[in-house]
Amino acid sequence: MIAASGNSGRIERYAPASLEHVIAVGAVDQYNRLASFSTGGDHVDIAAPGIRVLSTGLNGYQLVTGTSFAAPFVAAAAGLLVSRAARRAYPLDSAAVRRILRASADPWSDNRVVGQGAGILNVYGALKALDREIDRGLTAN
Repeated sequence: MIAASGNSGRIERYAPASLEHVIAVGAVDQYNRLASFSTGGDHVDIAAPGIRVLSTGLNGYQLVTGTSFAAPFVAAAAGLLVSRAARRAYPLDSAAVRRILRASADPWSDNRVVGQGAGILNVYGALKALDREIDRGLTAN
């Protein structure tokens, strides 16, 4: 499960993001700067775009903001990882997805960012990391 961390801008826990085994997602702007409203804590895993995200509304397209709009980017990346692993007949559980997403995240450029996870979602980096992991496993056999 992947969930938005919350929009309080404080270090605190909201469910379901704070539950065990849930990948908690904070938000960044278009310059990969932490969104001021992004709720943080040691449970937050990663951040993704969450400011002025193009979405649909009842009257057409609109720009939306919040960690709720950052979480779908991470959900899509997780889906890509699972699909890629399945295509290569490689078992991939939720813990491995979390590990790969965190390990491949772009690090925070501002070293003052705390409680916002490993960094910023890098989908291409995550797919490359998965391929390397699978290739290492195949050569070990």
